[in-house]
Amino acid sequence: MVPLVTDMTQEEPSKRPSIEEVMTRFETIYRSLSFKLLRTRIVGRKEDEGTSALYDFLHFFRRMRYAFMRIPPVPRAGVAFYHTEAC
Repeated sequence: MVPLVTDMTQEEPSKRPSIEEVMTRFETIYRSLSFKLLRTRIVGRKEDEGTSALYDFLHFFRRMRYAFMRIPPVPRAGVAFYHTEAC
């Protein structure tokens, strides 16, 4: 992912990839990742053991709920997966 982001943030716009190339490269990266890896929690660098355990616990149930509801780890354009109501 880093090489793609690096290419997309080039100072010179002419050196940046086209949106078609970005989508193709992203799709390749996305398809190479496992279900588990796509659902892995991002951990803060300064997270202590207690906080980490709590967040891991909460993340496990959130991940199971999303999997049960068939909500993909990465949203896909033009596809609605669940309905949310405004408060």
